[in-house]
Amino acid sequence: MSSDTAQIVFAPPAPAEDLSFTWRYRYKMDPQCRVQCPVEWRPKDPDFEFMLVIWPHNESNRKAGYIKGLTQDKFRALRAKFLTMQIGDNKTDALRRAIFGNALKTKLDPSSRFCLPREMCAAVGLEKEVHFDGNGDQFGIWNPKTFDQCVDAESPLTVDAFNLI
Repeated sequence: MSSDTAQIVFAPPAPAEDLSFTWRYRYKMDPQCRVQCPVEWRPKDPDFEFMLVIWPHNESNRKAGYIKGLTQDKFRALRAKFLTMQIGDNKTDALRRAIFGNALKTKLDPSSRFCLPREMCAAVGLEKEVHFDGNGDQFGIWNPKTFDQCVDAESPLTVDAFNLI
């Protein structure tokens, strides 16, 4: 190759920000359904996008138990699971509607708040106070009373679950 020839080098994409969602926090929600994101969970990149999904809590038999917060990477992994599922299968179709029809892409506003849609808040019973629950690579946004009820409902599972690790 001559010295006049430019060489094109493709750099790999920058790795996604590795966020870890730990601990639990309670914050007030304002009348516009905005709630502060825990400081420890805030991404460095102001354009970082989260996926929020209305999620059931089976142990308490709640149709809409809480809002599951996922990074885009985690949401892509969830979406990839559907590639192996049968198209036209009633269960798969119902699950697609339940997840993707109740999912919203969002990023924090300039004041580091989640701006939650009123319909999403109403579905999980969010009113004045919000409970954030860290789950490692994902998190939950709960009505505090519902969270406490759900923890009680799943406490028998938790004891056995520690055997998984």
